[in-house]
Amino acid sequence: MRGQAVPGPQRTEAALQRWLEEHGLASYDPYDGLACAAPWSIVRRHQLTARLWTQLIKKSPINLRPFVGIEPRVSAKSLADLAAAALLRHRLGDGPDAMRQARDLLSRLRTACLPGYAGACWAMATPYVSRYVEAGPDTPNLFWSVSAAGSFLDAYELERDPADLALARSVIDFVQHDLGSVDDGQGGVWFRYFAAHEAAVHNVAALTGALLLRVASHTQEADLAALGHGAFRFVLGGQNPDGSWNYARGPRGRWIDGFHTGYVLEALLQAVLMERDPDLEAALGRGVHFYLDRLFSPSHLPCYTADRFFPIDVQNCAQAVQTLAKLSLWQPDIMARAQAVTEAVTRALFVFTRRDVDEAGYFLMSRGRWVTNRVSAVRWGQAPMLLALTHLRAASVGLGAARASARPSSTRP
Repeated sequence: MRGQAVPGPQRTEAALQRWLEEHGLASYDPYDGLACAAPWSIVRRHQLTARLWTQLIKKSPINLRPFVGIEPRVSAKSLADLAAAALLRHRLGDGPDAMRQARDLLSRLRTACLPGYAGACWAMATPYVSRYVEAGPDTPNLFWSVSAAGSFLDAYELERDPADLALARSVIDFVQHDLGSVDDGQGGVWFRYFAAHEAAVHNVAALTGALLLRVASHTQEADLAALGHGAFRFVLGGQNPDGSWNYARGPRGRWIDGFHTGYVLEALLQAVLMERDPDLEAALGRGVHFYLDRLFSPSHLPCYTADRFFPIDVQNCAQAVQTLAKLSLWQPDIMARAQAVTEAVTRALFVFTRRDVDEAGYFLMSRGRWVTNRVSAVRWGQAPMLLALTHLRAASVGLGAARASARPSSTRP
């Protein structure tokens, strides 16, 4: 896209949707390195070699996956994001196909739900390792499960099918009984990302708190609402004086990045619009001020962390577009920033695969200072980007404004 005219967001959305329809949902993933076949699978024996191998596969400018036996897969997180996008397109009046697509994706997502747990839950299909956890394939986690629950709630709020609400509600059973929560008293409540996971992660606490409040608004369960309020006490307690949040509590979690900050801000925004709580609104205002000031470059590209610009990462960029679009319903002048960021991101990462009346294209995984990763990851890139662009279109016509009647007061960044 460099040196070329940048397509508008609706044109990009249509081209991306067409690309997904033509290519299907199976793809490689930035964190699928441990799904390699023998003899390469020996790297899984030790955490350090597993982490190094994962980063090698993720960052290599040459896609090594076909050479080490890693196969494309369909991700449950992709199904959740694309279902949410289709439901939003239905609300935008895109025609009956949007709801049919949403129902098909939700049916596939329901089928992908893992059996044997107290409630509905979802997982990566591949092994995963990080500084915090070693997880085997099909090990359910909090983030994917909360994301899926949100898509079923979107469907419930449109069609009022009790089965959608019941499935979203059952995710909370999984969170409470299979993962567990930690009550820090006045310090609030946080939730384990994986079973026996000891890191208190701010973004998933915020997202789970928002889910609890949203479910409780439909089921009238006061204990769920109280648990959600406890989660937001933890989130507010973890906010730094400059308005930011570290990834997690403790020395190993002391970094601040763009897309995890976006998750926190979206969850806080939802709570503000539901609760009209001045403490939540003040925290949101401080967080938005930091986000706009420190996590974007002068050219409107999202910074990967507060201390580092590169890489220009597709997931980070998609979350920036979506977060800014949603925030514009709370503070309308953010829409101009959302549009500028979308243009900059499209220029940096979007490539056309066909230029005709039915043009199609996708977003690259990342651009570094010297190296470009051209892998077309659906879970990490195309699905969240399609959802983000759809949210931008919705916000640009004021869709959701009726729920966004709360406006910032003294907390305007």
